[in-house]
Amino acid sequence: MLTNIGLKSAINMSNKRRGNKGEEIARIKLAEIGVCMPEEIPTPFSVVSISSGGKVRGFFKKKATGDIMGHRTDGVAIRAEVKTSSVDENLTWGIMTKHGKHQIDYLNKHAIHALSFVVWVRHDNEALVMQWPIPGFGPRKSITLERARELNLTDIDRAKGHVNLICCDCEYCMEEL
Repeated sequence: MLTNIGLKSAINMSNKRRGNKGEEIARIKLAEIGVCMPEEIPTPFSVVSISSGGKVRGFFKKKATGDIMGHRTDGVAIRAEVKTSSVDENLTWGIMTKHGKHQIDYLNKHAIHALSFVVWVRHDNEALVMQWPIPGFGPRKSITLERARELNLTDIDRAKGHVNLICCDCEYCMEEL
């Protein structure tokens, strides 16, 4: 029988696995629609200790800055935030801000200089790519499956936006120089 701590840990592990699978599905989907070299954006992590059983203790050095980066064939920078859902539900603003408002700030910042996307990976592994900002989406709003399918991009070259070769001066964009 799982304790409360054990149950919470099991739920967190399940969410982490679903998130990792969702990010892999999103990378494949982005490549299918024409994003060149979609790759995970690593979150800097410092290890404090590793127990004899292999348990790692550590901390994140800073907040995540999105999930995937890549570019179009014309060199325009692409950034994507991946959201997964485990049940048949709408994509809510609460899901976007679950880990803090910084994810919204990240999308807004990169949308000024590059192309930003939200990739919604649903429980049935359907991946929907929507350009940020998403029309009509905001606090206390949600996106239905039907609306997401209307907004879904099937060709990255149809995305509208800026044509900078790098999107900003964050460490990941500067590495592209």
